[in-house]
Amino acid sequence: MKPHAGLYKPGQSGNPLGMASPKAQQRRLARSYLEKHLDKAVAVIVDHLQSNEPQDQQWAAKMLLEYVCGKPSQEVEVSGSEEGAPLEFVVNVIRKDIVPSAVKS
Repeated sequence: MKPHAGLYKPGQSGNPLGMASPKAQQRRLARSYLEKHLDKAVAVIVDHLQSNEPQDQQWAAKMLLEYVCGKPSQEVEVSGSEEGAPLEFVVNVIRKDIVPSAVKS
């Protein structure tokens, strides 16, 4: 008999939450590091705000606004040609097992 026989029911995962994605792991590590060095990070931004260099002030203001208030949303308008015809988007996806009928050789 296996050492873990009967431990999980059929169809039940032994790891229901799954493995954390690499991106989530990176965020968790970065957040942990930032918590330890938050005072230093804030001091750098404040120093740049108080700088005599306009580019330093602009950088610090941008950092504060984007990360405290959030980046502003951007609207994109897509229109057709000058005659007013709508744009046509063509996407061809080719996999080994599927060849769309729209793709002609």
